[in-house]
Amino acid sequence: MSLTFRPAFHEVPDPRSTYRQLCAEHAIPLQSQDWWLDSLCGTDGWEVSVAFDAKGRPVGALPYFPEKRYGLRLLRQPALSTYTNLWLAYPDSDRAYREYGFEKQVIGELLQQLPAHAWFDLRFHPDLTNWLPFYWQGFHQTTRYTYVLEELSDLAAVHRGLSSQARNHLRQARQDLTIEVRDDLPAFLGVVEKTFSRQKMPLPFQPALLERLDAALQQRRQRKIFFALDASGRIHAAAYVVWDDRRAHYLLSGSDPVLRSSGAVYFLIWEVIKDCAKHVPLFDFEGSMLPQIEPVFRSFGGRLQPYFRIWRAGNRILEMLWRWKGRV
Repeated sequence: MSLTFRPAFHEVPDPRSTYRQLCAEHAIPLQSQDWWLDSLCGTDGWEVSVAFDAKGRPVGALPYFPEKRYGLRLLRQPALSTYTNLWLAYPDSDRAYREYGFEKQVIGELLQQLPAHAWFDLRFHPDLTNWLPFYWQGFHQTTRYTYVLEELSDLAAVHRGLSSQARNHLRQARQDLTIEVRDDLPAFLGVVEKTFSRQKMPLPFQPALLERLDAALQQRRQRKIFFALDASGRIHAAAYVVWDDRRAHYLLSGSDPVLRSSGAVYFLIWEVIKDCAKHVPLFDFEGSMLPQIEPVFRSFGGRLQPYFRIWRAGNRILEMLWRWKGRV
């Protein structure tokens, strides 16, 4: 398949404005929506590469977050975002070779538009299954995994898929705890801070950043905050869940280290799954790489789903630096 792109010297629409229009017209995944990026980066703080065909129609788009560190330009995704979506307008065809040829040309065009940078590092939505066009331009890839429940319409079947460990924890927690949905972001942040404090780690995001994202999500009614509490009102665990029309994301969670033996995390996740079944067909645990967390997520019977982390340093010296700093 041959694809001709609009010549660079022709006037083309502003990429960010074009991308906003794409978000309005297409089912762009939640964490790559323009309003999501606005809330985390500012309306002018994110960029996007857009490829147009010879008739001026957008055929591909790749948003990213540019930032400066130590005078170096980094192209990444904002905090609180697990995935970046690479949008492609595939041509009508039932031939796989045409689809792969389209991906090679359009992704190549998008990458050519990127500004000079010291570091490129994005984690892509699981919909991206072909990273060869990146490889051909010198990028590297690491496969990451998440657990996904792909069919929430049959909750009885989901429950049958639970491990015996999860069932035991559920039985225990139901006797002593209740689940509440509250619009109480400060209380949620308090639980998350306890979790990171127990691990002697700083929060990986600024609270003000979550506050901005929360305001945008709350306005669109696309998030809920769940709390597991005992009869005394103590919060044992909490979860922050977001969704679009297709996928619910277990975005953030935390538990009180003093109350960890109550089984609250299992009870909380199960009630979250039941609630998400009202909105979407698919539940994404968003993370299974940490050995202390993976067994909990695995116990709910989801399918292990790979996704790509794709990265590239600006030159060999910078690559050595990033490796020394443990970035790869």
